[in-house]
Amino acid sequence: MQDRQLTKQIAAAWIEVQPAVYAYVAAMVSNYADADDVTQRVAVALIDSYEQYDKSRPLLGFALGIARHKIADYQRERSRGPRQLSESILELIEEAYVRVDQQSNEMRDALARCVNTLTGRQRQVLIMRYREDRKPAAIAELMGTRSAVISNVLARTRKALRRCIEHRLGRELDLEVDA
Repeated sequence: MQDRQLTKQIAAAWIEVQPAVYAYVAAMVSNYADADDVTQRVAVALIDSYEQYDKSRPLLGFALGIARHKIADYQRERSRGPRQLSESILELIEEAYVRVDQQSNEMRDALARCVNTLTGRQRQVLIMRYREDRKPAAIAELMGTRSAVISNVLARTRKALRRCIEHRLGRELDLEVDA
């Protein structure tokens, strides 16, 4: 029973970090089939070494450390090809992936909290635009108003969300928001 729980825990952990690990590997391994193979090797190594993982630290850093070694193994196997990145460059890239992942999680959490503060028309229009993927003209038709009104509601809502997120994160955001 305990092994089954550990297996579920490892699977859930891998599902959480796998997209970032794959992106990191794919950035270092130009052939997609090879990137898939290296990512699978990372998964196996993560499972094998999961009990050594310090659960007080982010799993992504641990997984990217494994990925760095698996990429180095891959590069050694394919040493006939073009010059490969050094270990120190791979470490810098790994650190950047961990930072970006942490910032993305913080922004996602802040956005969720800010969206939950919206009520009424703002919330309704935002849901129709982004969850239901409706254009402002279609939303306007459903709500019995003009497209320009919906576009203005969306612009004000995005601006309010941006201010809310910046307040929660304690810093200004450098984002482009697509209407």
